[in-house]
Amino acid sequence: MAITSEIIGKLGGADIETVPVSATNGGGRGDTMLHTVHVPAGESWLIAVIGDMSPASTTSSGAPDLMIGDIKTSRANTQDRMTVAGVHTGTVDVKMVKNNAGGTDSFTGHVYTVKM
Repeated sequence: MAITSEIIGKLGGADIETVPVSATNGGGRGDTMLHTVHVPAGESWLIAVIGDMSPASTTSSGAPDLMIGDIKTSRANTQDRMTVAGVHTGTVDVKMVKNNAGGTDSFTGHVYTVKM
């Protein structure tokens, strides 16, 4: 998270759009859509997701992931602040991915976007 916060902070005068997101998945494995970002043709945007994950599982194979397009972050410990960021073009889905068939995963945070 520190790197993402530092990058966003250094953009200072840039127009940063912030969208609150949250989702809960109590079903089986699979994706839960948090937000879709539409980057205009010919542009590249920095897209970052920062928030708090409450996982059903904290094992390395069962902990949930956050994804922006094809960029994924995962972790295997208790409730934590999670972040993932990258530069993207086109239409990009931001998702929480449930990797454990049981229990409930939930995420609450923000999607940040800024034109590069």
